[in-house]
Amino acid sequence: MWPNYATAHHWYAVLLLGWRDQEGMDQIQQALRLDPVSPNINGLFGNFLMEARQFDKALEQFRKTVELDPQQYNSRMRLGFAYAVVHRYPEAESEFKKAEEISPDSLYSLGALAYIYGLEGKKNQAERMLSEVKVLAEKAGHPWIVCLVYVGLDLKEDAIRWLARAYDEDDFYFNIKDPLLDPLRSDPGFHDFERRVQSGE
Repeated sequence: MWPNYATAHHWYAVLLLGWRDQEGMDQIQQALRLDPVSPNINGLFGNFLMEARQFDKALEQFRKTVELDPQQYNSRMRLGFAYAVVHRYPEAESEFKKAEEISPDSLYSLGALAYIYGLEGKKNQAERMLSEVKVLAEKAGHPWIVCLVYVGLDLKEDAIRWLARAYDEDDFYFNIKDPLLDPLRSDPGFHDFERRVQSGE
């Protein structure tokens, strides 16, 4: 790898997220030293902080990322999910709506809003949106977002079923260590699935 090429360290860190955490953290921090104002690099650093459950630092990092480029879709989405994890649901909803304004036809902002509505107790809204999210996710090959909507609705069995699909279908967003999945971790079905992932089946 080119040692002074920030993008190379960034993309290597992308590959390591969720699998080889410390090596990935080292890579993204090196990328950040080489290019401290890249929204993509700053955002991925926030993802590593999220995975390490350093939520206060992650929120600070994602706010910084949004300041670097307020119109970047991924920055708004990352900040919204960080707010959701610490139960700041109105702020999460606000960020997801801003992301939707930036990219009105995005499956992920639609799914994120359904997810947050579920967490906020707006079950009817979440369930109405779920059908559309499913259709779009099937077409796009992204079962992960459907899993998150079911997490928001506290339907663990359905969430784990769609999580397994995300794994089986190599969904780019799949990450077994993602804190968004923490509500599932006490479920026996999740334990079985986690063992399967760890065994590489």
